[in-house]
Amino acid sequence: MAEMEMTLWETHIPAHPAVSVLYPLAPVGVGTPFVESLTSYLKRLAQAHHLKVVDLVAFCGTRAETDILPSTLQKLSRIDGMTDSGAAWSALLRDLTCQDEVVCLSMSYWRLLLNPYRILRQCHAWCPLCFTDAVQHETPLYEPLAWRLQAVEVCIRHGHLLVEQCPACGTSFTTLSNWAVVGYCPKCESWLGKPTSTHQRPLYATESCKRAEAVGKLLSLAPETSPNQCSGMRYVIPFLRQQQHTTHTHFARVMQTTPSALSMLLAETRLPNLAIFSRLAADCGELFWQALTQPDHADQISGTCAEVKSLHTDFDLLLTTSQRLPPLQTLARQLGFGTTAAFQKAFPAQYDLFSQRIHAEQRAVLELALQQEHPVVLSKWVQQHGYRTGDLYHRFYDLCVQVTQRFHTDKEARCRGYLQTFLSEQTLPTLTEICSTLNVGVHYLKQHFGDELQVIEARRQAQLEHHEAFVEAYLERMLTEGEPALSLNQIAEALGKSLRYLKNHFPLQSRVLVVRRHEHVARHVEATCDRIRQSVLDLHQRGIYPSVDRIHSVIGSWMVHGNAYRHAYNEAMTLCGYLSTPSQ
Repeated sequence: MAEMEMTLWETHIPAHPAVSVLYPLAPVGVGTPFVESLTSYLKRLAQAHHLKVVDLVAFCGTRAETDILPSTLQKLSRIDGMTDSGAAWSALLRDLTCQDEVVCLSMSYWRLLLNPYRILRQCHAWCPLCFTDAVQHETPLYEPLAWRLQAVEVCIRHGHLLVEQCPACGTSFTTLSNWAVVGYCPKCESWLGKPTSTHQRPLYATESCKRAEAVGKLLSLAPETSPNQCSGMRYVIPFLRQQQHTTHTHFARVMQTTPSALSMLLAETRLPNLAIFSRLAADCGELFWQALTQPDHADQISGTCAEVKSLHTDFDLLLTTSQRLPPLQTLARQLGFGTTAAFQKAFPAQYDLFSQRIHAEQRAVLELALQQEHPVVLSKWVQQHGYRTGDLYHRFYDLCVQVTQRFHTDKEARCRGYLQTFLSEQTLPTLTEICSTLNVGVHYLKQHFGDELQVIEARRQAQLEHHEAFVEAYLERMLTEGEPALSLNQIAEALGKSLRYLKNHFPLQSRVLVVRRHEHVARHVEATCDRIRQSVLDLHQRGIYPSVDRIHSVIGSWMVHGNAYRHAYNEAMTLCGYLSTPSQ
């Protein structure tokens, strides 16, 4: 009998996919240097729902378990950075859209690796060529996260500088606003895909482009690489130093930071900011990413042994160099030690050799200061030679005191000689002029040369009183005996004073002189007008036409230089019948 075939049915209930609250819009560029920013995703999500950004934000805030809704859209623009609000919004949008990759759209993903200090731009920036390419190739129009970062100045794809001002209205704006739409200005609603300059050359080979590529490389590591698995600067910098056979001073110069800040990075008491991170990555290339993403304990142990050998080589080079060594604290930081005590504990013999040589060089610098022809200021002198005054005072107190006393003695003698010279002269300067010439303060002069200043001030006051008496007598003489034709300006020039000086110190005399001058000018004008009228009448009686040129040849004054002269001429010409009487 043939066996019967049996069909078995699955009895379990199949799992249904999760239903998203919002439209499951997929983020763009995740895993590439052109990953989308969280604010761009928020704007595109609002556009997909045909909502204003503020309305979508308000709705998302009602679905959150905690209060993460910022007070303004300008504060919401900071969610692209390393803020608690940014991390909360990433998680919220991930839950509402069921898109797990949303957590990679902000720098909060890298908050365990980088310092949040000045990571975002203040204004929105974009590449017009990227917008144009997106429209031409019909790809999603979005804003990469790299455009929001201060460390990125150049578009990685086109090598052109990012733009921060609208080409139509010329204004700058934040990345989020009430009616924000990707690719359009929120102020004038103009298209932002129009290049501002068609003659700009690409900047692919520049340092700014290399730094932008390094930032893009970091962004492309998410989400396959977790920041928890990345090495810190404590391991990255020693690894690079071993591979490149260089020093910590070189890395400090590359990252444009100080040796003390580099020591804090090595001790992991401070995280690097994105600018420092990108400079180091751009300089070291693939070695940097190998050290960052592929830590190997065995390599670190062997690297430590090589580090010790490299330190011994550095010791020999520094001890044989003819150049002056920096202070012991700076030298220890340059060699990779956090403090001089750590350096002394690790290499006591080398520490003693360096200490003896540095102290000998510091003593030589102070002795050289005592041999200078002109005394020097201790703080400026030691700063020129790369030292700090406090360090030298601690070990060479007597020499520092000698340098300081020599300068103060010379300064006091110079000031005393200058003041004695002025005491023997007739004209004395003001206190401000003395301070400016000697390059000292008023307090110093009053403290050390109080008697001389009192004598100078008393003599100067007497000179001023004498001179004022002379000026007053001169003005009185001008009022009684002088020619009234002189103006106050002419009198001030004759006295060598300003017009303001005369008006402030001698207001009564100045006012009388001004009135006398005005009266004199008025009488002169009236006399000239009478001569013009008489000349016109005389020429008319002689049968000669009294033209302006003939009148000028008679009286020697051009009538066009004054309305009164012209009026007197017209009046006489009307009286003689040459001009018609104006209608009343």
